[in-house]
Amino acid sequence: VFDGIVAEIDYNPIYNTYIIVDHGDGYSTLYANLDDKSIQVSNQDYIEAETIIGNTLNIANSKNKSYGLLYFMVFGIKNNKELITYNPRDWIR
Repeated sequence: VFDGIVAEIDYNPIYNTYIIVDHGDGYSTLYANLDDKSIQVSNQDYIEAETIIGNTLNIANSKNKSYGLLYFMVFGIKNNKELITYNPRDWIR
């Protein structure tokens, strides 16, 4: 949604493959349920807004019932421990 640095690319059984982008000023975004074969960025890459970073997972199976859906979250960390989430509607252009 904004320029930033790819802070993390990883896998989690809840989110599947995900990417976290650090936008500075304490704001980050999470893009999850991604197809790991489609990832087009690497850790520490600087990316501009609207850069395609990957595609959603589009394979239906018994484990993943949310294929084709993007999980998106805007968040920050307060005092290096408390997760704060923000309404993504305020960020999407």
